Amino acid sequence: MRASTAASPAEFAATLRDSVRLHLRSDVPIGTCLSGGLDSSTVAALAAATVRAEGGARFAAVTAAAEDLRIDERPYAAAVARHCDLAWEVVVPTAEEFGARIDDCIRAQGEPAVSPSVYLQYCVMRTARSVGLKVMLDGQGGDEVLCGYDRYAPLWAREIASQSGTLIALKEFMRLAWHLRPGPYGMTALAAYFLLPALRQRTVSARVAFLRSEFTVEILELLTRISRNGQRMDDARIADIAAFSLPALLRFEDRNSMAHSIEARVPYVDREVVSCALRLPPTELLHHGYTKYPLRLLAAQLLPDSIAWRRAKIGFEPPTAQWLAPLAGHMQQEVERSTLIARLCRSQPRLGALPLAVQWRLYNLASWQRLLGVEP
Repeated sequence: MRASTAASPAEFAATLRDSVRLHLRSDVPIGTCLSGGLDSSTVAALAAATVRAEGGARFAAVTAAAEDLRIDERPYAAAVARHCDLAWEVVVPTAEEFGARIDDCIRAQGEPAVSPSVYLQYCVMRTARSVGLKVMLDGQGGDEVLCGYDRYAPLWAREIASQSGTLIALKEFMRLAWHLRPGPYGMTALAAYFLLPALRQRTVSARVAFLRSEFTVEILELLTRISRNGQRMDDARIADIAAFSLPALLRFEDRNSMAHSIEARVPYVDREVVSCALRLPPTELLHHGYTKYPLRLLAAQLLPDSIAWRRAKIGFEPPTAQWLAPLAGHMQQEVERSTLIARLCRSQPRLGALPLAVQWRLYNLASWQRLLGVEP
């Protein structure tokens, strides 16, 4: 439940600074995961400044880069590394490596993962271990506590409308939409998807039409529950923090880090940081056409403007198409052998006819069943 006293951006900045300082306590080598995005870059800058002020050695950071330049955030991570004088390590997982080692990651996870980005994180932790790091900070949780995902924008606009009227809300929404990765048309479609439950039900029903009806019903019931918990920004982010997005991300990180005997620490998920963030007025989290505005004010004191005020958010996105293409035949065979998928699906799925995200999930599920000996 939100406290009655609203927090200010300055209070949030002070709380996050303190969290990073406390998370740096260690008697073994410590570094940070650096994607090049706002969340991880701010943690890296705060950590490097703290260590430098205490007379420590150059702070270490590890970045996973992509061969696909459209989603490669390496230039942003490089700018942070230069600005903060980081001891910077970069790993670039290839499609060949992914095919050879994805089973190791699936074993480490112990359950299916929603995206192959889990392998990117696995490689970051493996690289950190190889250079002697034993503790890694990460920016996990920033999007949940500060409403950083695109899907929060329609809820934010609705709250603006309730306070200032529909025309102002529409103007502010379009101002923001022009600077988000989906663009104005994509954001308009996203708004319809999230604000119109009937449309959302029809869209999801079409996406999971290959599943047996009893499982489709369960998915739609979950979707109804998510929709019910996501009508207001506060409710949506609390649901993401407590039940949906963040618990899964933290579990993935814990499994990946422990697979390489590394302790992962997440300053944004510190109790005081979350409590303070939840007291930030929702309408100020997205402000002047920017997401996570209070965090950007802090980042502007620590990082180049190209990082602090960067608008296009890529996220921790893997080159899924490049990684899966060489495995197409193997993936189809894996799925065809899976008794679990045979039970879930109406008929044998033809992966080539399905979206990449669904191809990965079916393949991941089939591999998980084989590797862990799961019986349906």
